[in-house]
Amino acid sequence: MPTRYNDPGHAHYLTFSCHNRLKLFKELSICELFISNLERIRCQTQTLLWAYVIMPDHVHLLIDLQDKLSVSKYLQSLKKTVSYYAIRWIQENKPRWIPYIQTVQRGKSVFRFWLPGGGYDRNIYGDQTLLKTMNYIHNNPVRAGLVEKPTDWKWSSAKFWEFEEPDPIRLDIPPWWSQT
Repeated sequence: MPTRYNDPGHAHYLTFSCHNRLKLFKELSICELFISNLERIRCQTQTLLWAYVIMPDHVHLLIDLQDKLSVSKYLQSLKKTVSYYAIRWIQENKPRWIPYIQTVQRGKSVFRFWLPGGGYDRNIYGDQTLLKTMNYIHNNPVRAGLVEKPTDWKWSSAKFWEFEEPDPIRLDIPPWWSQT
């Protein structure tokens, strides 16, 4: 298990990918499922969400856990919940995908939505690093050639920061930003 650093008072940049880098988030229903569970887990854990992007095969989040729980616990809660509902959705709606999410673990056939492991995470220190990380997150669809500008991508917080449009999910503003 990778070492995770939970420095109090700092944002966390998280990246995690779909099993075998499958483009499972090309499916609108799975994106909606992720967003609804992200919002539910956020409310349950009182986590602040500052930026996100859902790419076809992975997710980036910029969050503040407000010292309420560890990065590992947050990821476990979010990924386990999304995985459960996404696998059920695939079984009911896209059964031809089943062989692609099926794997053998300890001699048993299991379904995997996420790549094993916790993904990538790091603490974010300072406003400039926070802004650079947000820009990196928002420009992911542009770098991938999916859209021309970050605000064109539906599954991103770029529109919120550019136009104050919270579609498809509400974002939090870092508290110190409103003080300037």
